[in-house]
Amino acid sequence: MVKYWRRNSIKIVLYLDDGFGMAPTFEECNKDAIFVRKSLLSAGFLINEKKSIFTPVQELEWLGIIWNSIEFCVTIPDRRINDLIRSLSDALTNFNTLSARRLAQVVGKIISMSPVIGNISRLKTRYSYMCIESRVSWDTVLNMEIPVQVKDELLFWLDNIKRVNVKS
Repeated sequence: MVKYWRRNSIKIVLYLDDGFGMAPTFEECNKDAIFVRKSLLSAGFLINEKKSIFTPVQELEWLGIIWNSIEFCVTIPDRRINDLIRSLSDALTNFNTLSARRLAQVVGKIISMSPVIGNISRLKTRYSYMCIESRVSWDTVLNMEIPVQVKDELLFWLDNIKRVNVKS
């Protein structure tokens, strides 16, 4: 289907069963959306009307990232930022009883934001990764050899996640 759409000059990106298209004008975008919708139906696909948007918009959340064509930037939605802040606060509050699983969950949330926040997500989680890798098991309290660095990383994200939440 993607080849077919692209052969018909439709700019579209797909990931599994989710995608979005772009065009220079509202009219072109609307025409492309109608074409894509018709071709999906003709091919026998069922469209989830509640989750689908076939009307052109300039801001869209796709794959957990807000794509903004007005300001030409991508950001992480506030709900994900707030969830990370809660997780960071919880991890710092319970730092002495932190398990590898819990730390990995926090680090995973940070890494999942890397398309927006960039390589700093890897740089500022490396000590946490070392700590996770040195685990005895996923659910026992971590025996941290480098607790200061891990705590510093968590504090860095708590203090800076809102500031780094934009990529132009």
